[in-house]
Amino acid sequence: MVERTPKTIYYCWFGDGELSATAQKCLLSWERYAPGYCITRCDERLFDIESTPWTKAAYAAGKYAYVADYVRFWAVYNFGGVYMDLGSELVRDITSLCETFSPFSAIEELSKTVNTGLIVAAPRHNPLLAEVLDAYDSTQFSDDPGFLNDHTVNQMFTRVLEAHGFVRENRGQNVGEWTLLPSSAFNPVYGFGGYHIKNDTYSVHHYSASWAEPKFRTKGKIVRLLSPFIGRRAAQIVGRTIAEIKHNGLISGTDNLIKLTKNNVKQPTNRR
Repeated sequence: MVERTPKTIYYCWFGDGELSATAQKCLLSWERYAPGYCITRCDERLFDIESTPWTKAAYAAGKYAYVADYVRFWAVYNFGGVYMDLGSELVRDITSLCETFSPFSAIEELSKTVNTGLIVAAPRHNPLLAEVLDAYDSTQFSDDPGFLNDHTVNQMFTRVLEAHGFVRENRGQNVGEWTLLPSSAFNPVYGFGGYHIKNDTYSVHHYSASWAEPKFRTKGKIVRLLSPFIGRRAAQIVGRTIAEIKHNGLISGTDNLIKLTKNNVKQPTNRR
């Protein structure tokens, strides 16, 4: 029998920024398409930033996105429930999905990584999430651009999954007790025309990054503007390239792009 995921949806919001219009729209969609779920905000009042070396260092550096990376796993591991980014707009009721699959997450179309920002759901004390938290706790945070590119939340989670058999391919996969859904379910922007919502699509991700550091906000804005015309894959590439060069300069930005590309094509390795 599948252990049910508690009916709580978590989101993270650190720093003093105001919720964007996109974020508020997404919250309203959760209320509509996740009836009966308690929506819980993870911020400085709920989570003790000083409690882990990773979050303490990331917060001090102003890298709030990397604080949220840790806290999402902390919340779902300790209490059970669902996590989504505030850029995820639900377009279909997720109740039956959460009752059928537990735990589960979704694959990002472009990078072929497992993206918890799209969704991650699990009962509390899931052992794989404990491994992810261990990986963070054993890693010393740095705000060096190369480190940040190599330690995105997608990379951290996907590497742990790879140690259990995940393959970086955009197809439904079962890894132990985990179900990993293809991008059509939670990341359907692809090809020409932007959003391609199918019968199995539950949400679209706007990648607004409205509270993240400037580089990610730049990328998100470009992706939103270009996706309806050139598709998400091309828009992600253009957005990432422009954002890296704009905020890190031609040489450092190009170096970061090369490192990121290598990470995305790297053969699976066991981190432990």
